[in-house]
Amino acid sequence: MAGVRSTRVRRGIARSDLVVGQFDGDSLGGLENGTGREHIRRMENVHKCTSVLRPLIAEAKTNGIPLAENAINELVAVTPAPLQRDALESVRSVVKAHRDAAGSSSSQCDFADTVNDYIEKLVRSLV
Repeated sequence: MAGVRSTRVRRGIARSDLVVGQFDGDSLGGLENGTGREHIRRMENVHKCTSVLRPLIAEAKTNGIPLAENAINELVAVTPAPLQRDALESVRSVVKAHRDAAGSSSSQCDFADTVNDYIEKLVRSLV
């Protein structure tokens, strides 16, 4: 069906320039591993997790470690098994960026390293 054009109008926007099967950001397909909406929902879960981790890293208090672990565990719990590794890698990259931005703050670096060690442990435990 490549080359067939859609003339559907949705929400006042004509889609006559889209090729049928082309991902338009709102269609029910197009992204690997599921629909566009599922991808957005998964990214929202990663965002929720990193939103908890950011202030914990900034505060760098040891009593925040269980909160960080809980946020990561919740992310794993709501993420389908085949996608857990990617979700954890996304969180790890955010934590690394915050660690790098902390510069010489050893307490923030230590906290971020502890979080990354926990993520690494979880990644290794995945089948």
